[in-house]
Amino acid sequence: MVNKFAPFRPVSKCSTPHIACESQLLETDVHLFDVRVYYENTDHARVVNNGEYLRFLERARTEYLRVCHIRHRELEAMGLYFAVYKLDITYAAPAFIDDILTICTKITHVTPARVLMHQLILRDGQRICEADVTVVTINQGYKLVRLPGFLQEKLRPYVIAQR
Repeated sequence: MVNKFAPFRPVSKCSTPHIACESQLLETDVHLFDVRVYYENTDHARVVNNGEYLRFLERARTEYLRVCHIRHRELEAMGLYFAVYKLDITYAAPAFIDDILTICTKITHVTPARVLMHQLILRDGQRICEADVTVVTINQGYKLVRLPGFLQEKLRPYVIAQR
């Protein structure tokens, strides 16, 4: 499997308050987020539960938004929320307790209605999981709303065409 996210050179790092996690944006606008697999993420065989990958992907997307200067609290104050509209996920290999996983996230498309992201979970360069995610904005009544112009403007500089 060819790694669509390599090679990259880090240009900035920002520590996250989460234990054993690090977030960085590369000069290619691919965001990297490291997370350690804990006992709570695994089943009795110490293999990561499938649902846990969704949590890891969500954390990585949230940290990428922070890099883009978008905060959930600020959106909530405006009555707006991000929601996953569509998720296409492929599980390629298992991850295990104590593994350090790197979640690579890139924004592939921004429209007035949605943001498309491609995410890849790696362990020491090995593909573990891959997902294409469509994110939309909703209001307090859970109705779809257009992505506000200021959000589009903040996200567009980070768009990388899907290869």
